[in-house]
Amino acid sequence: MDSSGEIKFVVLLLLALGPGCIAKPGCQGKADVTCPVGTFFSPGSCKCEYCPENTFSNKAGMRPSTCSRCKLCEGIFQYKERCSRTQDALCECKNGFRCGGVGCDYCHKNCEQGEEPAENGCQKCPPETFNNKTNGFCRPWTNCLSKGLEVLVNGSTRSDTMCATPVVTVSPVAGVSEEKGITYHIIIAGSVFFFMCVVCPFIVMVAWVKKKVKNGFKQIPAQIVKTAEAEDGCSCHYPEEEVGGPVTQDP
Repeated sequence: MDSSGEIKFVVLLLLALGPGCIAKPGCQGKADVTCPVGTFFSPGSCKCEYCPENTFSNKAGMRPSTCSRCKLCEGIFQYKERCSRTQDALCECKNGFRCGGVGCDYCHKNCEQGEEPAENGCQKCPPETFNNKTNGFCRPWTNCLSKGLEVLVNGSTRSDTMCATPVVTVSPVAGVSEEKGITYHIIIAGSVFFFMCVVCPFIVMVAWVKKKVKNGFKQIPAQIVKTAEAEDGCSCHYPEEEVGGPVTQDP
């Protein structure tokens, strides 16, 4: 192909790409132009222009510079931040799901209590660990013994161990405990013997005495009546007083 043919080929290629790609003669002196974020260098106008709708540019650059297409948040995704001329859109997962990968590339179903997030979804908490939050990570149970406490409620995959202050108990000393036990039994036996042989007879005697005294007071009026009758029978009056007439004496 001769030189004239090469020139025709270049001209046809430029025409096919569009007139905007043909730099005007004035753009030749603007090779060091730097376009700010949110813009790009337009060969057609030989200046920086704003990025079109649904595109952005988050870096300043020299010619040639371009704008990138915005990310679409659809399906299981929803917009966290909309796209602008200076930054791409930010996506997040819809309710019931959580983000995975760099920049929320994919979504996983939420991990419930007793589970924790894993690379490919969720996994159950290992033994002696728990998680009580959605999408939380499993944590070890509280060690009650290391804190000087005792276990009140055992832990599970959804709840931590509950601790409580231990109840202090005094252990009996060997030998002393047996001696105290024998003394205790002797005291009990002596108390029972004293009650049966001393207290009970005393109570019975007091009741008997009270009864006798009560009966004695009831018989006193009868004795007083009998005494009065006896006094009437042993009268010391003169005979005439008893007969009722005067006594005559002989001369």
